[in-house]
Amino acid sequence: MKVLPRMRDIRTVSALLTLAEQESLAAGVLDPGAEHLVLASLELPDGTARAAFAVLEHTADGLRGALADNAADALAAVGVIGAPPMATSGPGPESPARHGAFRSKGSLQDLLTATRHVANGRHESLTSAHVLIAAADVTDGTLARALARLGVEPAALSAAAQASAQAGVEPGSR
Repeated sequence: MKVLPRMRDIRTVSALLTLAEQESLAAGVLDPGAEHLVLASLELPDGTARAAFAVLEHTADGLRGALADNAADALAAVGVIGAPPMATSGPGPESPARHGAFRSKGSLQDLLTATRHVANGRHESLTSAHVLIAAADVTDGTLARALARLGVEPAALSAAAQASAQAGVEPGSR
């Protein structure tokens, strides 16, 4: 891999991790998980994940809502009624109790590793769509439940993300 594409990948990973942390903190979760990495991918300026998700007629706010609904259902299932709703408005401000972009749950680390394998296997620079391609293979956990709640089929997510990654979206196209 040449130096410039490698530097671009490093910047992309850094942006993903920073946005994932912001997403998790906005939701009241200290350590980001795979679901926060997917939300981060939907906010990256390259727009490839956002375009793929739009093909499926979904948005980052819709995913945030599904995550909040799943959390409320889980709390209700164990008898916690009337818990305050989770934040669903998107990345929040920097937290004074910041732990750093690399503190995360295993699910985020696994998804990030899978994302890198997807991009490397396709011999492409890392884009936000690669996160969705890797996320399509997640079969359990918070992310899988939220995508199922939205009715997102893994094969459809993968196909839309692959098409978006192949087509590419110019930086700054938000």
